[in-house]
Amino acid sequence: KHLNFWPTSQTMKFDDDKCEGVAVNVTDRLRFKVGERVECSDGVGFDPGTIVQLWYNDESQFEKNEVVPYQISLDDGTMIYAPEDTDNFIRKSDRSPPPCWICFDSESSTDNPIVRECACRGEDSGFVHVQCLIRLAKSKVPHLRSNPDVNPYKKCLTCHRSFAPFRLCHKALTKESYRLFGKEDHMENILA
Repeated sequence: KHLNFWPTSQTMKFDDDKCEGVAVNVTDRLRFKVGERVECSDGVGFDPGTIVQLWYNDESQFEKNEVVPYQISLDDGTMIYAPEDTDNFIRKSDRSPPPCWICFDSESSTDNPIVRECACRGEDSGFVHVQCLIRLAKSKVPHLRSNPDVNPYKKCLTCHRSFAPFRLCHKALTKESYRLFGKEDHMENILA
């Protein structure tokens, strides 16, 4: 069962705290925030992961204006959603995330979650703080002219997989790229 809300002046909310452009009932408060560690039911047990989006909407899977409370990135890299905000589907996790491959810290927060959004696999491969990934991308800017095919604002430097649009890493790196290079020419400013 997905939550289905139709827009009215009382139910519209367009900020990151609830959703982005999808009408939801603003009186419904969720238990978890983006970046929090949770465990999600797979029907047999519970798998650990990190909340990556609130009031998730996937028009390819859901009916128009249909949303679910959470999108979760599981530690194995799988992206799933929780259809309801109940302990039957999603609960708080006491498990720490694997450490960030850049700073080796396993502390995850809502402001700086550890996520796995590339194709790197292995027990602890690919897990990264979003802010560490931004710092890494900024450190590679001087090298982009000599090797423009390896753009850290667009893809993982290890597995070379592009970051999927609208996921945390893609959004954070795009925002930082716009901040550094401007919206008009974006990355082309430094490659010219």
